[in-house]
Amino acid sequence: MTTNTEPFTVDGVFASTQRLNEAFDGRLLGLLDEDSLGAFVLVLANLCFEQAMFDRLRGPAAVAFARWVERFDAADPLVTRAPGDDVAVFRQLRELGFGRLGATRWRKVGPWELQFNPLRALRPPRMSQAVVSGLHRPF
Repeated sequence: MTTNTEPFTVDGVFASTQRLNEAFDGRLLGLLDEDSLGAFVLVLANLCFEQAMFDRLRGPAAVAFARWVERFDAADPLVTRAPGDDVAVFRQLRELGFGRLGATRWRKVGPWELQFNPLRALRPPRMSQAVVSGLHRPF
């Protein structure tokens, strides 16, 4: 797959579902080649959301994962300068193993729709620890 640079018009990327998928996949593949750990984590988050996309891009993502493992082992500046959250997620992903990653699984339980996504479990807490005291928060 190559990076698709068609215009975002009805005649371009949005002409069909296939063309949209090809364009989206192409942009994700381009991000895998960037020297950014955050971009790599972002691509994985997208891949893990939909089984078909995960199946299409699993190979290139595995290659990028191996490249990041080598960078971590070599204490590459791309790793040492990366944001702490991205480094923490990657370390956990490395412990989990790329092969254990998969697409989100969905299940209906009563009125609830549950999802299980192993990658989301690796995210740092950030705002999830904030105490909600009302429905309005000053900007």
